[in-house]
Amino acid sequence: MPAEQPFSPRTALCAFFGAELRRKREQAGLTGKELADALGCTPQWISTMESGRKVSEQSALDLDTYFKTDGCFHRMWKLINDVELQTFLPPGFTEYAEREKKASSVRVFSALLVNGLFRSDQYARSIIDIKSGAGDRY
Repeated sequence: MPAEQPFSPRTALCAFFGAELRRKREQAGLTGKELADALGCTPQWISTMESGRKVSEQSALDLDTYFKTDGCFHRMWKLINDVELQTFLPPGFTEYAEREKKASSVRVFSALLVNGLFRSDQYARSIIDIKSGAGDRY
């Protein structure tokens, strides 16, 4: 028996997406195979989405078109991905990433360390030596 996955907001949202998909499919009087044929996918993929295991953006768009839901499935898909990103990213990073897309330049200020691409191998080694206590030259 497969191990039960721990509860997460993403899991709950995927389950909701699947439940809505099943509800719409049954309301339309379709089997999983009939819906799969209409969307150009496999019945297994429909089952995977209805069980809340996986969801794809293209499928969400296809479902919106087929059921004429005015973007409802796509909005659910976006919410699932936003929640997933927020689980792994530090607070405020999502806003930073959105602003970075629009930026013409990015400036970073650091009083003590040289950032990113400006580092040389020698600089990185000296910083590591200082932090490990091997470089007590200062």
